[in-house]
Amino acid sequence: MSNPIIPSMFRRSLLFHLETVRMHRVPPGKAESPEPRDAYTLFVVLEGETELTEGGRLLHMLPGAAFLSGPQNHIALRNIAAGSFDYCVMTFAAIEVRERIPHTYAEEPKAGAGYLLASPLNRVLRLIEQIVKDSPSPGEIDEYRRQACFQEMMALLIEFNYKSENRSAAKLVDDSLAYMHAHYMEDISVRQLAKLADVPQHQYTSVFQQATGKKPLDYLNGLRIERSKERLRASDAPLREIARQVGYRDEYYFSRRFRQLTGRTPRQYTLTPPERVKVRDWLGRTVEVPESPRRIVYHGETVGDLLALGAEVVGGSAFWSQRSVLGNLLRDVVDVGFMIDEDKLRGLKPDLIILASSDENKYGKAAAIAPTVTFDSFAPLRDRMSVLGNLLGLRHSAEQWLNTYEERSARMWHRLRDELAPGESASVFIADRCGKFFVMGAIGLPKTLYHDSGFRAPSYIGQLISQGRFYKEIVPRDLPALAGDRIFMVLTSEESSRKAAYALANSKLWQDLPAVRAGRVYWVEDESWNYGDALTCDRLVEQLPALLLQSS
Repeated sequence: MSNPIIPSMFRRSLLFHLETVRMHRVPPGKAESPEPRDAYTLFVVLEGETELTEGGRLLHMLPGAAFLSGPQNHIALRNIAAGSFDYCVMTFAAIEVRERIPHTYAEEPKAGAGYLLASPLNRVLRLIEQIVKDSPSPGEIDEYRRQACFQEMMALLIEFNYKSENRSAAKLVDDSLAYMHAHYMEDISVRQLAKLADVPQHQYTSVFQQATGKKPLDYLNGLRIERSKERLRASDAPLREIARQVGYRDEYYFSRRFRQLTGRTPRQYTLTPPERVKVRDWLGRTVEVPESPRRIVYHGETVGDLLALGAEVVGGSAFWSQRSVLGNLLRDVVDVGFMIDEDKLRGLKPDLIILASSDENKYGKAAAIAPTVTFDSFAPLRDRMSVLGNLLGLRHSAEQWLNTYEERSARMWHRLRDELAPGESASVFIADRCGKFFVMGAIGLPKTLYHDSGFRAPSYIGQLISQGRFYKEIVPRDLPALAGDRIFMVLTSEESSRKAAYALANSKLWQDLPAVRAGRVYWVEDESWNYGDALTCDRLVEQLPALLLQSS
């Protein structure tokens, strides 16, 4: 087996400058999602076991495993052991020296990011201890020693993972885990995995077990049983169907495997009240919630997030559902009122209430009835879906949905590349009650339009978004300064808003705007286009191309 090519971020004359280092301890059953940073990030597992999720990959990591991530990448770690899970996270900058002049290395390290083996482990752990020891308010000598230790540690990682057959071993495990997580529902054999890895079968099993602590088929069976738990809690499908969905052709064999790994039969598992886990909600409260809630009340405007995951929503607020095209999907959801009717809420017997509000009065009413968590419904879509996946015991489903949505979104913008000029801008305005006009920022339709491969926001709107502002009231004379190359005008169902918008459309000021003269104005309904929930975002991926290809 030939040695792999060293990834570009390790092939040039680079220096690595350590920026931050922190030790973390994650209690049993809990998860963490470190804030994405504008730097490279290295995670090293010190104690316990974890599942690390990044993009479409889910990796099982033991002590001595490391993971290198690029800037602004989202990472989630979940403790899957009975004891605490300890890890170290280091952020660093890569500096390339060209003709004796240092330059910040800014390339996305896709080829160099991923699963690594920290070896020799004892030496790497001693270097980490020294780096942490010298980190609190280091003096000049301490800082020099800290940077030297970090350089040495990076050299060990590079040497072991990229300059010998060991990199092939690390990549073998990384690729095998990715394949298992994508195809666990299919027939998979060790022989097949070894063939895909292009190594002898006996060597494959040894390398895999050294990296993960499990034989390949033991890991695969554990993965299948975990996936079956999600389905057993969330579905009333027959056992044979659930067995088939996770890769078992024989429901009796599935039941034996399930009992071996969990100590219970599938039926006993479904009849046993869900285990409770502690979560930290949007406002920082620690709440004990069911591991896999079945009767959920969601009180907020992004109920489409839960529907996209197949969650069973039994209650909510008609104030939001009536203002969205999702109304038909919510016909069996009981309206508990905008201010929360306690009797109605109690009558639903919910096992979890999700409250998209910081209103203490609402929280007090809800928390007296069932476990209640607050939820930031205005957070980015990926963040919301990840939080809900962890909260509802549907983590894998959430990651799958996000990956599919992001792939479809990327394909949509690729199809539109001939329609859009490079750097083309767009503005979204809304005519609201009483004939008032607003320019929209970090909410609703703009979240779909402003994309790396899509539209850019005009300067002032970009400032609103960077400040986290959702919208700002404007007057018609502001339009020339705010209008982009294309304009989206959102209409509400209020008669006053529509009259004001139509009056504006007949004005000379409006008709003189370049986007109007070019026929690049799009009139859209608020309830169909201006919600940011998962189902609406997914639908816009289908509808936006047709809208853009028509003239106003």
